Amino acid sequence: MLAPKIWLSKYVDLSDISDKDFSEKMTFAGNKVEAIHKIKGETVFEFEITSNRPDTLSIIGLAREIAAVFDKKFTPPITPDIKLGTQKPIKLTVSNKDLCPTYTYLEMNNITVKPSSTEIQKLLTLTDHRPVNNIVDITNIMLWEHAQLMHAFDADKINGYLNLRLGKKGETVIPIDHKKRTLMGGEIIIEDQKEIVDVPGLMGGLNTEITSKTKRIFLLVAIDNPVLVRRASINLKLRSPSSTRSEKKLDLTQTVEVAKRVVDLISKEAGGKPSTKMVTVKAFWQAPLIKLDQKKVTKTIGVDIPQLKINQYLKSLSIEHTSLGFKPPPWRRDLKTEVDLIEEIARLYGYNKIPKTLPTGLIPVGKTALQKNWQREIKDIVVGLGYFETYSSTMIGKELITSLGLKAQCHLQALHPMSIDYEYMRITTAESLLPLLKSNLKHTSDINLFELGTVFYPQNSQSKLPEQPLELCLLSTTISYPQLKGQIIALATNLGLRLDVKPMDKPCSYLHPSNQAQIYFKNHPIGLIGQTLDKKAWLATLNITSLVNNSSTQHTYPAISQFPPIIEDLTFTLPPKTYLEPVIQTIQSLNSLIKKVSLSKTYNQNYTFRIIYQSLTKPLSDKLIAPIRLKIVSNLKSKHHAKLIGKL
Repeated sequence: MLAPKIWLSKYVDLSDISDKDFSEKMTFAGNKVEAIHKIKGETVFEFEITSNRPDTLSIIGLAREIAAVFDKKFTPPITPDIKLGTQKPIKLTVSNKDLCPTYTYLEMNNITVKPSSTEIQKLLTLTDHRPVNNIVDITNIMLWEHAQLMHAFDADKINGYLNLRLGKKGETVIPIDHKKRTLMGGEIIIEDQKEIVDVPGLMGGLNTEITSKTKRIFLLVAIDNPVLVRRASINLKLRSPSSTRSEKKLDLTQTVEVAKRVVDLISKEAGGKPSTKMVTVKAFWQAPLIKLDQKKVTKTIGVDIPQLKINQYLKSLSIEHTSLGFKPPPWRRDLKTEVDLIEEIARLYGYNKIPKTLPTGLIPVGKTALQKNWQREIKDIVVGLGYFETYSSTMIGKELITSLGLKAQCHLQALHPMSIDYEYMRITTAESLLPLLKSNLKHTSDINLFELGTVFYPQNSQSKLPEQPLELCLLSTTISYPQLKGQIIALATNLGLRLDVKPMDKPCSYLHPSNQAQIYFKNHPIGLIGQTLDKKAWLATLNITSLVNNSSTQHTYPAISQFPPIIEDLTFTLPPKTYLEPVIQTIQSLNSLIKKVSLSKTYNQNYTFRIIYQSLTKPLSDKLIAPIRLKIVSNLKSKHHAKLIGKL
């Protein structure tokens, strides 16, 4: 916000304050002066305005602040008495009061459009505005002085009456910057009986622009819905000083005052006079009643400030003191609670004057401070397995979705995508890693990548947010299916969980149809494992959120036996496409002396299982193991059609 010193001086005396003292004291009072410029021999202060203080996006608002900080008198601009006409102005209808809660409008005639006076041109130039003509310049003066957006239409170019409504998708408008724009839908627009003539809060239409031929003007001073103005600014890519102010909560009570000042200035600058009545629709605004405890002020700020001084600080900010509490003025809609008033007191007292003290008491421990960081632990395990982490965008394009055999309609689509490559939210991390396989194979054949990131599952109900679980994806060209499966099971074991691998319920389009399986936890599918379509890599995905929610930090460790184990290998021929996990589980379940079963060797359809027998209470012999061995052979034959190679 650029604020010329000569402009501020109209409303508060700055003659006895040096620029350096002004800058320091205003900054320590929460109104940071970023720079002091010298433009055409005049001092111009550049303020950093915080988003909660739209009132200071104006010369009047800054002058009020200066008066409060330096304990000086603020002299507000005089609202002139104006003589209105008797006719009715062009009718303006508002389809929904929420779109424009308060507005004032009237017409003026006998206008002479010409360059503004030297004083107005100078003030605009100092604030980095280009003077246009006397009518446009006066509207800009009001924008800068009151943070109040207003617009002047060439009334003779308006067809019939005006209507303020929400724009529809596909409608077009050409603002005064001559760039045709297409509405996304939901923007506030004003139309006459023929076309759109204004995008309130942003920019007027070229079709009702003020020119040298203009003789009659329609003046509109309005406060528009700030949320919709902000949205329209983004949709139409229109950023300006007008939108910066209109998208914030402005003073709802100043439209009449500003309208009268504009009429007075135009009468002086352009020779016009009001030709109609002034129509005003006011919004209801009631100041909140805020109670303030002096002890709370002392405790919060750390300084004992007397009640009388507190009242003086708040009075200087036009905050009214009543028997029931304090009432902020209409331009301070950010003041709602006791803490807000305490902050104002601290500002005016001076942040730099508050004594520096070290905090006392116990350091608070958050609810999650002592919880286990599962993400870090999982990443450490996977890195230990030889994988390299990748970070990808959660947004993907339709072309990628289609190439993986998935459907775009099963994904969440962004309303306003940055590009066609970032239009949909991914439903699996495989959608991010698989494109990396193709690009990395151009440089190396050894690829071991993983990503732990968020995926998005659309909900059936419109009112529900999408499910957003964390999913882990492993991708490797250097290992086999048994190795990848072993890594997945080992990862789950570290979380205190047991996983099962079973045939797919429904084929996965981006995995090879003959080399894919489903990963289950307690009979619920939580992931996939399989070979890529080109058979160049193995891939697995796991729903980590589901696993972590069922995990435990408590692990059960088996007792260590004092007796030696008996280790033997049994080789079986298994039918094609036999899943080995159920085979291993069958062997494991047959006797408590069987402590561990693992796959040792494979050749075609021949599989060697290493079986470890051990007891905690006694040494084992072949005589004790022989019936268990017979039971293993018998059960594998009946359940899995396995044939033992060799003799017992």
